[in-house]
Amino acid sequence: MSKMEMSRRQLLQGIAAVGGTTAVMGGTGILATACSSAPASTSASGSPPLTIQTATFGGESFIPIIGSSQFAAQTLTMMYETPLQVNESGQSIPGIVTSWTPSKDGTSWTLKMRDDVLFHDGTKATSEDLAFAYELAASSQAEDQGDFLPVLGKTPKIDIIDPTTIVVHTQGVQPELIALSNLFEAGCWVLPKAYYQKHGADYFSTHPIGTGPYKFVSHSHGQSVVFEKVPYKHWRAKPVFSPVTVKLIPEEATAVAALQSGSVDAVSVGPQNSVLLSKQGYQTGSSVQNEIAFIVIGPWQPQMKGMPLADVRVRQAMSYAVDRKQLAETVVAGKYTPSSAFRINKPMPDWTDELESKWNTWAETNLTYDPAKAKQLLSEAGFANGFSFDLLSIQDTPSAPFLPQLSQAIASYWQKIGITANIKPITDAVYVQLGNPSQSQSGVGKVIVVASGDAKPSALSNLISNTSPDGVFDLMYGSPDAEEYAKVAAQAAQALTPAAEQPLLDQVVTIFSNQWVGIPLFNSGSYYAVSKRVKPYVPASTVGLGNNVADWQYTGQS
Repeated sequence: MSKMEMSRRQLLQGIAAVGGTTAVMGGTGILATACSSAPASTSASGSPPLTIQTATFGGESFIPIIGSSQFAAQTLTMMYETPLQVNESGQSIPGIVTSWTPSKDGTSWTLKMRDDVLFHDGTKATSEDLAFAYELAASSQAEDQGDFLPVLGKTPKIDIIDPTTIVVHTQGVQPELIALSNLFEAGCWVLPKAYYQKHGADYFSTHPIGTGPYKFVSHSHGQSVVFEKVPYKHWRAKPVFSPVTVKLIPEEATAVAALQSGSVDAVSVGPQNSVLLSKQGYQTGSSVQNEIAFIVIGPWQPQMKGMPLADVRVRQAMSYAVDRKQLAETVVAGKYTPSSAFRINKPMPDWTDELESKWNTWAETNLTYDPAKAKQLLSEAGFANGFSFDLLSIQDTPSAPFLPQLSQAIASYWQKIGITANIKPITDAVYVQLGNPSQSQSGVGKVIVVASGDAKPSALSNLISNTSPDGVFDLMYGSPDAEEYAKVAAQAAQALTPAAEQPLLDQVVTIFSNQWVGIPLFNSGSYYAVSKRVKPYVPASTVGLGNNVADWQYTGQS
């Protein structure tokens, strides 16, 4: 073994030396500790209660379009619904909207919805509410405006045809509208327009209502949210559990202890604890894969001139310095698959076998472990003596609780080539404020280890959601190639068939990959474990514990 290589034992020792870190910068969460009391078999309503752990609230706003999409996707899916549902493969299927028909020229869509959907105050959801959801999603108030603004424009044109029908006009041909409308995307939620406008955002935040099978009961900031099942027949689901408590437990070891003590019924865990809990008799599983990567924020900003991370050769060197296979074997118990293109994994409808093959071949040459080449690139860039920078480590990602340990392990590899990473713990809520230099300069020059679920409905949308001037992340901001990238991405978004999109998507991925600002490491599943009381339904297309709690069943066991 060469001096540049690191043994599995050394890597584990490096992780163990810092493995208990729980410090969080900039968060408001309170660490919940496990208690020994088990949930009662039934609640006052006669239904069995359910308690679910989440590692982050990511911002506790009960207006899902305006507030944190992380909080909405992890916690609020019981009480709110998107226009469309999603199947096991992540494809759009009928939901509140039962049919969607494009115009002959492809520049508008006619959406028809059910007439039996109720809000929690008993009023019926109509086309006015559906239109309001799209208008709000494209507004400057929306966190995911970067997804909807290019599709709908700053002033969306939506025609109300009748109480259950709308026509949505798009900015040219925009087939992505339908994919953006499903539950997996989770950026457009059906809200009660009249109620919201009558009472205002502040009132709605504390008295929220939606159309989901569960309604809001209470909220303890930084600790928990409680829901109960609706008292009427819901159009989609027949929930069994009530109340359902979502409890914030950021630290994985504490979450595992809570499951083992019986105070929590379902937890998100890393692969190593998934293996351990399975051996202990708990039901475990995994859903959609996360792509594990590291990102470099704003290397083209003026203040970065002359700095190491501004040089593309340095960013390449950081990639060559990491042994992806050994890293995955150590940190995620070997439960991984290789990654080739940032934010893109199969199956995605526009990521064809041809593109998969091409980029796998590219990765075999470019995403390899070659510390000698890494040191050569550093020398060529003028940084043979190394340098230091801040590595931000996210402490509370529900689908990837191993990120803190992973950050330590990657830092160990970089140290071997003379690069010192000063690890700074942050929360997920802080992370989403750092990725777009046009909106905030606080992330510029920072590197972040991330776990990105395939939360968008296509390869193209997964990538461009991280490169949007109007979105939370713009990893292309300031790049000399940004204009060409945006042009080709817009052309790809308007392609009506995979055959037409494929060469354009290939160009988009090529331009982005050559920036070396979003650097894939590997793919790993999103793991969970549940108590014997619960028979969960967690579709493969969901992240973490998913958003189908209303379909979970009670086993009757203690």
